[in-house]
Amino acid sequence: MIKKVLSHKHSRLFAWTAGMFLSCLAAISVLMYWSRTHRGTDAWVHQDVVQLQSIFKRIQKDCYISSFAHIKNPIDFLTVISFVGSQVGPMNLSFAQHWQGAYLQQNPKIQQQLYSVLKNKQGYFIVPGDGVKLNNGKVIGKDIVLNYDSEMNALMNDSQGLLSKSGVLTAPIQIGSDTMSSMMRYPEIFEPID
Repeated sequence: MIKKVLSHKHSRLFAWTAGMFLSCLAAISVLMYWSRTHRGTDAWVHQDVVQLQSIFKRIQKDCYISSFAHIKNPIDFLTVISFVGSQVGPMNLSFAQHWQGAYLQQNPKIQQQLYSVLKNKQGYFIVPGDGVKLNNGKVIGKDIVLNYDSEMNALMNDSQGLLSKSGVLTAPIQIGSDTMSSMMRYPEIFEPID
């Protein structure tokens, strides 16, 4: 009888210990998932923005980006291998024949939103898409409205804006170039004036 009582107590203790262990594992899994999907947002945005800025520098050097069609231009065209004409997505190129795509295997997204090129009074900027929630709790397009008149330099220096512990969550890109360097790089396109 004493063995039965001890055995019953041990099985209850074992069940309780196993239950606590599984509960702890579940809690750790939820915390790991949450930290990867939420806390890492700014780090991924910063990493993607730096990579996109590098790609746009290369396109500018090779193809001369002359303009973008809209104020907010979704970056959904870097997977294009070749195209006809001078426009790929919303981007207009002066020397489209020098396109070296595809620049990426997949269009970059964060929280299922495409990045955009923002045409702004202070220049052109790579920005996260509307609906992206940053680590500071602000949502792009709701709490941080990005448009032609946005003060991008101020947002880039504000932790309640686009400045994070991970780095700045936007990057400027150069559009256009000087005509002389284009003439030297692609002399076949320019004809001498008589």
